[in-house]
Amino acid sequence: MNFKVRVVIISLVLGIVIGIIFSKVLEIRINISPKLKCMVSQMKKATLVNRKVKDVLVLCSFESREDLKKLEKSNVRMEISSEYVSDGKHSLKCIFPDGGGAVSFYGTLPRNWSGYSALRFDVYSKEEGIPLSLFIADTNRISYSERYNRERIYLKRGWNNIEIPISAIEKKISLVRVNHLNIFLWKVKGKHILYIDNIRLVSGRNQKILSNKINITIYPDKEKGKISRLLYGSNLEPKMESDQKIVDFIKNIGITCFRFPGGGSPGWHWQTGWADFNPKMKNMPLSHIDYLIDFCKKTNTKLIMRVNIESGTPEDAAELVEYMNKKVKFRVDYWELGNEPYGAWDKAYTTPKEYAQLIKRYAKAMKKIDPTIKIGAAWGGRYYDKIKWDQTIIKEAADYIDFVSYHWYPNHTNRTHKINGKTHPTPQEIMANAMEIPNIIKRFNRIVGKYAPHRKGKIEFTFLEWDGAWDAPSSDPNPPYAKGIVQWSLANAIFYADSLGQFAANGVTVSTHYSFQECMFGLIRGWDPAEGWGGKKWDKKTIRPKAFAIKIFSKHFGNIFIESKVENSPVYYKNQDWWASSYTGRVPYVTCYASKFKDKNKLGIILINKHSDKDFDLDIVIKGKISGNADIWILTGPTLMSQNDGSPETVKIKKLPSMKITNRFKYTLPAHSIVAMEIVL
Repeated sequence: MNFKVRVVIISLVLGIVIGIIFSKVLEIRINISPKLKCMVSQMKKATLVNRKVKDVLVLCSFESREDLKKLEKSNVRMEISSEYVSDGKHSLKCIFPDGGGAVSFYGTLPRNWSGYSALRFDVYSKEEGIPLSLFIADTNRISYSERYNRERIYLKRGWNNIEIPISAIEKKISLVRVNHLNIFLWKVKGKHILYIDNIRLVSGRNQKILSNKINITIYPDKEKGKISRLLYGSNLEPKMESDQKIVDFIKNIGITCFRFPGGGSPGWHWQTGWADFNPKMKNMPLSHIDYLIDFCKKTNTKLIMRVNIESGTPEDAAELVEYMNKKVKFRVDYWELGNEPYGAWDKAYTTPKEYAQLIKRYAKAMKKIDPTIKIGAAWGGRYYDKIKWDQTIIKEAADYIDFVSYHWYPNHTNRTHKINGKTHPTPQEIMANAMEIPNIIKRFNRIVGKYAPHRKGKIEFTFLEWDGAWDAPSSDPNPPYAKGIVQWSLANAIFYADSLGQFAANGVTVSTHYSFQECMFGLIRGWDPAEGWGGKKWDKKTIRPKAFAIKIFSKHFGNIFIESKVENSPVYYKNQDWWASSYTGRVPYVTCYASKFKDKNKLGIILINKHSDKDFDLDIVIKGKISGNADIWILTGPTLMSQNDGSPETVKIKKLPSMKITNRFKYTLPAHSIVAMEIVL
């Protein structure tokens, strides 16, 4: 057999063998491929479904013109607007012509909606009964039968919070390849304008579906501790007015104490009224100690005295203790050493070790005169963990400290401190920050427990400067009253109310908000121009909403904190921002704080609703005997952003009709409101 024939035969044999092997492999592949396909499909689906899901996934916020690029339109004129906004500073203004039209997202939103409980978005309408519709599809095919449809959601006038359960969407389309969201008006007559805002997915794990079934239980016999009357304080500056109208206002609001001098580090000498770092203080009536005492007597307020450590001495401080507590007998219990010595802006700026030594020197000299006084140290908070400020002063000077003074401004958003391009925080961001107070107190207790366990429970925690926002102008603007200032709004008043409730719940003994009178932070605007300062005096009628929040607590909250429980409140989510003392996490729309008046045989209950426009029906149970009478007051206004600057009495306290109640009763808590109840036992 020649060579060519052998090559042909061998090639044929190899071809037959390879063919047989390939056919067997193909047979195996054909037999198992359906299983493989199923397994791969399940693995992909599990990966998509079990991924980490955010509490809130914002699909579109309309904060930028760039968001318009995500949209397609049909017979609609669209623009970014700041006229009506539910979150942030802008919304989508949609002008629909006669007959209707549509705005849609086509392949421009996150495709995987699995793991979420609901699609939510907000719509503002100036008209009643406009029929809004929408559909959601998972492919390019958008015929009626192949998509999820929700038709004719009849809008009320004002804000509408639209909510679509994901479980309903999942019945019609695949949640892992959502492709199309279309919002439209169909066959409507006439021109209509709607504002769409804050399209988001919310997690079922951390976001409850909006519900009116909220249960509140009050336990009068479960006393948690005393409530200090010094929670309702303010910071007093020498430049502030002090005439009879001011005295009457202080009594009406219920201010119980003043920190003096409030803010800054002026280097004030009590003997002369002179300030080394603020020469104008010399000519101000309140810079003189005897006039200061007389003012506090007229207003029936106590003093929290701030000691001059920036240019004074321990001996000067001891002499002031003797003058106040022994000579003139206007007793001062709380003595704060300096202002903010942890900051480079403060004239007493120092290291934590040097401050600990200063605490010892001043405490020894001052308590030699009066051993019963309380010495306070500056508390830095988490922002100063890098220099271990708080840890050092507790470790080295805890035996000389009776209270710590924390200055708390959880939202520094303004023109120089922008968050995501915003100069004004949102109402929701401001109101949320009161929920950080338990975390602040836990951190304090943890540090004391670690570095000075023998002093745990013996050092008080105080907030001697605080406010919810910092976005107001620092001096009178032109025109005189700026608009859209969260710091002057009802939202900040709600933050104040929640903060005062949290102070009481967490054993805080003193709080003096910043500040009593000035353009930016004041309960009232202005100061005394006769003493060399610019600006105008108080107009005697404009009162900031946060002043009324203090009044609600000072007048209608008792002196013994009792246990209460809120169940099934809807929540929203506050995202993390750059400031260490702000809150991140879930925020309940409804909060409740309960108390007893020891000598009046009645309960004082504060109910708060942070929702922009939704009333909530409460089922309230009181575990104890009551006489059946409740007096009720409400603090509210037209919107969360309502302010009294430029429109006095837009936000105010109103006495509501008394109501007869039983141990279990229902109450509808209005949107964006603070309600106080006094219930006779």
